[in-house]
Amino acid sequence: MRKLYFLYSVAALTLVAGALQSCKKSTGIVNNNVISTPYTLFFADTAGSLFNTNDGINIKSSLFPSDGYPSRAICYSNNTLLWIKHNIYYSNNNATNFNAANLLLNPFSGLTTYTVADSAFNQTVILKAADDQKIYVAVDDEMVRTFWPPVSYGLGIAYSNNDGNPKSWLIDSNYDQGINATNVRITTLTQLKNNTIFAYDQASNRLFNKLKTATDSAWHETNMSTTNGLPTPNSFTLAHFNNMLVVVDYKNSWGAYYSLDNGVDWFQFHGLPATKHLYYASSPFDQVLLVGTDSMGVYKLSTDDLTLFKSANIGLESFTSVRSIAAKENVIKNEGITMQYIYLATDKGIYRSQDLGESWIKVVPGNFVSIY
Repeated sequence: MRKLYFLYSVAALTLVAGALQSCKKSTGIVNNNVISTPYTLFFADTAGSLFNTNDGINIKSSLFPSDGYPSRAICYSNNTLLWIKHNIYYSNNNATNFNAANLLLNPFSGLTTYTVADSAFNQTVILKAADDQKIYVAVDDEMVRTFWPPVSYGLGIAYSNNDGNPKSWLIDSNYDQGINATNVRITTLTQLKNNTIFAYDQASNRLFNKLKTATDSAWHETNMSTTNGLPTPNSFTLAHFNNMLVVVDYKNSWGAYYSLDNGVDWFQFHGLPATKHLYYASSPFDQVLLVGTDSMGVYKLSTDDLTLFKSANIGLESFTSVRSIAAKENVIKNEGITMQYIYLATDKGIYRSQDLGESWIKVVPGNFVSIY
């Protein structure tokens, strides 16, 4: 009997790519069927180490050893892993080796050292477009001009048509001629379900948008309402919920706002803690909007009132800071069903939900910043 159990365990682990150097966690997942599309989850801690898992149970420990630089963002596209710290690094061999892409980023791109607080857990500094392989990133325009002779100033946005691989990055200078781009410093990006991409410059409180098509449209500046605009000064980061545009303030305690007209008019959400920083917002599977907070866990948009957030902390430790959120799914081949998981990167560990954020279980202990 023990021999049969051993053989079954080996077979089950073989079905999950990677995740061989690990400690097994007791998490409640039962996979008795073949997973036809396993996911890969990457996450990084405050010491600058990188990890991954293909099932939320078996963790491949430290793909990248600690170097003292906190992670800011992670992006994965067609076997290319992009990891943003004080620079942007790429790997084409499952994080065995990383190389610098020589793109200096906003914000804080000029700093050689910075703290976790400086990095602002800014996962939205990079965006993988939903409809193709194009990746956008917020860059320091002045610094980038040392690498590419300038034809004109950009908006502080670079893009790659080749999964972020080296020598594929270009400055995005396709914007309306009437835009004064000299002092634009984009810090955050998001894409609505209708494919419209938004970029925000918090220093000047300016919002830009473009419709992502096969050929791409030009960037346009949004003329925000003078009566229902965003408050300043702020430290907003962008998010979305289907075609609702969202911002959350990670530093100045302005809370969270939403717009239903592409950023012209803004209205404040209710129910979020008034004195806490809101580190991150995400809409997993376009089914729910979650906001991660400083020391008060995660909040979920009410299904009864789309302007009201409610605490969703069942299973989280008290005083948990939620810094980033990721959504993953497994397609079960034999049953034709999809298993959906939401992950949180927190100062207490990695948490997972299998019920769209209603409850959570810890799968990895630690102090984590980024997850993708």
